[in-house]
Amino acid sequence: MKPCPWASPGLLATRSTFGVHNNSVIDVTPQGGRKSVRLESHDTIDSGIVIADFEYLPANACGTWPALWLPHDDEHDSDFYSEIDIVESISCLTQNETTLHTNPTECTMAAQSGTGDVFSTNCDYDVGGCGMIAPHGTFGDSFNQNGGGVWATQVEAGGIKIWHFAKSAIPADIENDSPKPSKWGTPVMSFVPQNCDIRNTWKKMKIVINITFCGEYAGGEAWDDYTQCRAKTGVASCNDYVAKTPSAFDDVYFLINSIKTYNN
Repeated sequence: MKPCPWASPGLLATRSTFGVHNNSVIDVTPQGGRKSVRLESHDTIDSGIVIADFEYLPANACGTWPALWLPHDDEHDSDFYSEIDIVESISCLTQNETTLHTNPTECTMAAQSGTGDVFSTNCDYDVGGCGMIAPHGTFGDSFNQNGGGVWATQVEAGGIKIWHFAKSAIPADIENDSPKPSKWGTPVMSFVPQNCDIRNTWKKMKIVINITFCGEYAGGEAWDDYTQCRAKTGVASCNDYVAKTPSAFDDVYFLINSIKTYNN
């Protein structure tokens, strides 16, 4: 397998930092509050392997929603939507969530052995998708305290797998640009199709890295409920806290060693 570039060669070959603007207090208006940041590839991928080597993931901070994900590019087919969330979590949670979404295509998966906890095998976007919650230490501060690491994703007709490797445990074949997934051991997530056409559902996908704020995942009910951010910050709404507390996001950035794709 040979690596092929998906965006700028610099992003593949050199260390890059990608973070949010947090130099000033801003006003919340009907048009929004603090701006999100987003970087996406020009080219698309259909199948193969995506390997993301991170020195640092955005630190845990209330109101944040960072992600590395592969959405279907609707410029090519606008009659359906799909995405693969490789790295995604919010606020002060310490576990990464790997999720697959489809709409309106029906897709049910069967979970094989994985280190994550399955939360659903129904990939319908409207019910939250299918996926697994990764172990502690795979996101935010705990990931960074371990010195970073690699998230690797394999997409093929027979299944979708996602692995996490701490920096001290990155396989030599990944470091040598000759990935051999069969030797990587148990993935975090391993889904095989039960009633699903993977090849025609997850295709023409862009690679996207973004850091957004609040929204339906980090704001709303989550602000008051399972993130406990209202109690932690003493601020009633996510939007107000993000707009008025820029220093909370000093360490909210990606430090990317490389992102590479491989095709058979």
